Amino acid sequence: LTPIVEYIDKQFEEYMDAESHPGFRKRIPDTRIHAVLYFIAPNGHGLKELDARALGILSSKVNVIPIIAKADTMTAEEKKSFKGILLRDLEQHGVKTFPSSYPDEVDGADELLQHIPFTVIGSDNTTVIGDRRVRCRTYRWGIVEVENAEHCDFVYLRELLMSTCLHDLVETTHNCDDTYESQIEGTKEKNKHDLEHREKEFRMMFVEKVKDKELELRSREDKLNTKKAELLEELEQHKADLEAEQRDLNDIVTLSLSPLSRSGTVSRAASKLFKARQQTA
Repeated sequence: LTPIVEYIDKQFEEYMDAESHPGFRKRIPDTRIHAVLYFIAPNGHGLKELDARALGILSSKVNVIPIIAKADTMTAEEKKSFKGILLRDLEQHGVKTFPSSYPDEVDGADELLQHIPFTVIGSDNTTVIGDRRVRCRTYRWGIVEVENAEHCDFVYLRELLMSTCLHDLVETTHNCDDTYESQIEGTKEKNKHDLEHREKEFRMMFVEKVKDKELELRSREDKLNTKKAELLEELEQHKADLEAEQRDLNDIVTLSLSPLSRSGTVSRAASKLFKARQQTA
């Protein structure tokens, strides 16, 4: 279903872009999808959940005409019963169908409404019946004509598409186009709001991260300052020790150069001084 929806949206988008173009007064090629013929299998039980979801999505974007395929597999009573079941299921699921859901925009289709959903038969074969060549399906028990209203609703479907509701399909497509444009504007507004919300969240998250990083850097700076102070204190202590040793060494040198050094007094004094310094250290 996704490729189909994307194609429908693409045609609406191209048409909307053409209308907003400066040269919009020129004839715009209308490539929008005016109708979707949705074929439903003649299971006799009702609308499948998958079909209901698909019809709900498609009917919000384009005119949907429900069709019961392979009508030659059902009797007239079965067709009537199955049509009633489908109409009930479509209403329960809120599926809009053309032209039933557009009574104010479709004129002259009262007779066609009683045949919706249409039952159809398809065939590539033709045969001659009397003086007419007809498109039909041939069975052992007889012939089913595609264009015979007693056999299927093909002639009513053709009348709806090619005659009675041709203009109405285009007009209701304009409504779908307006709906699409409203959806686009709503999506843009929502995206703008979401972007602003995400931007606000990102800004707050960024501020929080900056604060956390500042606290981390401040903590590391405090640790580095503490380490620096300890190293400076240790350096000053080493410097003081070196200065003390330098003074002691100077004292020893001074004593060794004095006249008393010959008698050995200086040596003994220096030795005592050195030992005292070691004990102090």
